Order: sequence, then C-alpha cells, then structure tokens
Amino acid sequence: MVSVKNLIKENYSEMILFSIIFLFFLQMLSNFVETIYAFALLNLEPDENILALLFFFSPLLLLFFKKAVPNLTLLISGETIITARVLEPLFKRQLKMVLAGIAVASFLVFLLSYF
Repeated sequence: MVSVKNLIKENYSEMILFSIIFLFFLQMLSNFVETIYAFALLNLEPDENILALLFFFSPLLLLFFKKAVPNLTLLISGETIITARVLEPLFKRQLKMVLAGIAVASFLVFLLSYF
C-alpha cells in the first residue's frame, strides 16, 4: 500500500494547482451568484440577465467529445479560470457577471474533463 507521504511527495504540484483552482472557483461562484441576484432576481420580471444562468449548463459541451477530451481543453479551461479571476475585480456590473460566469463554466468543464 502506498503511504500518504509518498503520494503527497509525488503529486504535490498537481495538488497545489487543484487547490488554487478550487479556491478561485469558490470565489467566482459566490461573485457570480451575487451579481445574478443583484441584477436579475431582484426584478419582478425576468430580463436578459437571467441568461447568465446558462453558464451552469456548460458541461454539456463535453457531449461532443465521445472518446476522450484532449489535453488542450484542460489547459485552455484552466488558464481561463485563472485569467478570469485576475481580470474580474477590474470591471464592474455586467462584465463582472460575465467574467464570473465564464470562470464557473470553465471550472465545470475542467473538473469533468479531468476525471
């Protein structure tokens, strides 16, 4: 049986990457839900801001890859998460919601395609 110390020693860079990406996901998810609530759900009637909820359906894109997901998809979605998290505080209002939605969608694609 493999000891935990050896497992951590062999995979520490991957573990650090996943912990950073998961932290960014939690931050962007909270920002995304906050901006959707502020813009769309406080109104009494639905408007175009409700369409931001479609970012949660992004893992459906993986249905186009029947056998295996290319490694380039993992790289692009991981970089998109980090880039959107870095750029998100610089913008306001709806662009902030779009960037947070893109980061959440990228994480969902990244997680499912990795496994």
